[in-house]
Amino acid sequence: MVKPTKTTNPSIDRFWKLEIRGIQEDLNLHDEEHVLEKFRENINKINGRHQVPWPWKEKNFKLNDNLAADIAKAYLQLELLLTERNYTPFLWLKDIRGKVTEDNVEHYRFQQVPFGVISSPFFLSATLSYHLESHGIKLARQISKNLYVDNITLSSKDTCEALANYKEMKTIFGDASMNIREFLSNDKEFNARIPEQDRAEEIQIKKILGIYWNSNTDVIQMSSKPWKDDREPTK
Repeated sequence: MVKPTKTTNPSIDRFWKLEIRGIQEDLNLHDEEHVLEKFRENINKINGRHQVPWPWKEKNFKLNDNLAADIAKAYLQLELLLTERNYTPFLWLKDIRGKVTEDNVEHYRFQQVPFGVISSPFFLSATLSYHLESHGIKLARQISKNLYVDNITLSSKDTCEALANYKEMKTIFGDASMNIREFLSNDKEFNARIPEQDRAEEIQIKKILGIYWNSNTDVIQMSSKPWKDDREPTK
């Protein structure tokens, strides 16, 4: 009988935790519930779009003013609250061919949640969860369970049910000013009957969440990378 030890060498414990630095935060369940509670208290829906507040830390350090020099694609479906937009300023040149002078610089601020902000994935996930819960129907619950970032995988018993789900999904996401598209099925009749602008690109093999799927044959394919004998183990 093997009896587990009650203590772990702190140095070894810290070593193995290095791999998840920046990936997994040290949050307990109470912290997560508190953040979600504050988020739900302040999220608003105005003109068909959800407006969200920054998840400010209650205890924070004062930082120097900084300017971002990289403009990335934003989560355009999520608007920032009016009171939060002063925290997302950036500079732009009136004439991009001209010199960087005070007269040639314009001051802007993001109205939507910028992509690349550490809290952006949380905003998208929490807003979608909030929106789907507000509908409270069976399909919305199925979507919530089968949603990964902005990708959805669902199953239907036949073509009629698949088409009904398609129409209902367009309504659900349209209610949040979101356009759900790139539908693809192993049912050729379904693919042919939905509008062309909502179909995925017609390629034989589609990559779904890192897994290759041939929708014509309904076969998934995964590539393996065998261990090479000349490589030394690191752990």
